[in-house]
Amino acid sequence: MLKYNMKMAWLSIRRRPVLNLLMVMAIGIGIGIFTAAITMVYQGSQTDLPHKSDRLFLVQLDSRNLASEPVDNFNKMIDMTYIDTVNVSQIDYPKSQITFGWLTDQLVNVENKNVMPYRGFSFVTNRAFFSIMDIPFLYGSAWSQEQEISGAPVVVITKARNDLLFNGENSVGKQIRLDDKAVTIVGVIDEWHVRYRFYDRTFMKGLSDDAYLPYRYALDANLSRNARFECWDNTSMRYQSSGTEELLASECGWITVWSLLDSKDDLAEFRNVLDDYVDGQRASGRFPREGGHLLTSLDEVMAYVHNKNVDYQFYFIIGSMFMAACIFSAVGIMLANFMSKTREVCIRRALGAKRKVLIGQYISEVAVVGFIGGVLGIFISFGSLHLMKLKMFHSVGFYADIADLDLLFKLDAVMVGTGIFIAIISSILVSITPILRVCQVKVSRNLTME
Repeated sequence: MLKYNMKMAWLSIRRRPVLNLLMVMAIGIGIGIFTAAITMVYQGSQTDLPHKSDRLFLVQLDSRNLASEPVDNFNKMIDMTYIDTVNVSQIDYPKSQITFGWLTDQLVNVENKNVMPYRGFSFVTNRAFFSIMDIPFLYGSAWSQEQEISGAPVVVITKARNDLLFNGENSVGKQIRLDDKAVTIVGVIDEWHVRYRFYDRTFMKGLSDDAYLPYRYALDANLSRNARFECWDNTSMRYQSSGTEELLASECGWITVWSLLDSKDDLAEFRNVLDDYVDGQRASGRFPREGGHLLTSLDEVMAYVHNKNVDYQFYFIIGSMFMAACIFSAVGIMLANFMSKTREVCIRRALGAKRKVLIGQYISEVAVVGFIGGVLGIFISFGSLHLMKLKMFHSVGFYADIADLDLLFKLDAVMVGTGIFIAIISSILVSITPILRVCQVKVSRNLTME
């Protein structure tokens, strides 16, 4: 019966191409804009590293003075001091891996005269960062523990920068210059993108790192520090590019620290470890406030960010309203289409066709129209998402990497299926009134008039 209904639906659509084309266009445009909107909401609400996001914790220690205001969430809490960062990373707790870092930027140059120098962003971190963040390597590997401790002038670059600087060749062992300092490449990472730069708490979109540097080298070379310095002992000191020794010994919070636990069941034990550390520091005159630390999982961090992202909520509202306008405008077209079937309905009813059979056939016809409209909507959605991605790419600035935005505007199989499903269901729902109206006409009266 379904095969017969589909055949009759297709024949009916071919008999009235103009009205059905108008319905397909109305449905397609509405579904296209709506699917684009919900795709941005869906992709923007996803969390990176989902297989470990409940075990990856932002670590914050509250070493502020007593005059500071109370803080109850990570967004208002300071980053960690260098003293605490080093101490926490050296705590003997085998169930936790610690990584940390901050952002820096330099003028990048190579010997190749065909490549113009450019301003590049680097993330200063420790070698554990690569394994914790599941960063794949194309060539080489991260720097060794010995190189990290000694502050060796080494660097890991991205595939994009390797393609730009060395035409995609294996560049391990070659040198690049950061401002006036030569560093040796030890690794090239493969494609690795995140939706938001959560690991440095900037949560920027579209701005990826060009390179990764060992923290000891960055400090010894006094590379610029693009960090949020929250100092309460000496607020007049500026540490972006000077005063390294004072900074390392200060009570300034500026380093973002993450801990990956072997299991989320280890959280309570890890809290106790941090409590013991804070108590020990308090005994030496630091940490005057009660409490002392805050642990926030990546899931919780991104949930907070998603709730604050009003742009996508606005897009969802606009997309929903636009779809509603387009779908309901199709009601009038459907009514005209089905009312033109009045004579056909009367003849078929007079020949013995049951009302429910006719209703089933017309619903099948609408479902086919909805499916075609949904497919059209997917193409419209794809184009809309591409335009939105370009808009964000240009708004972020010259340093943006459009590949980093792909995750936020990716029309995956889930969204394609959702868009087509909504197109079919919404088409059927709004067609119920026109279908019932045409199927309830008085057969005798209409045939007599004929």
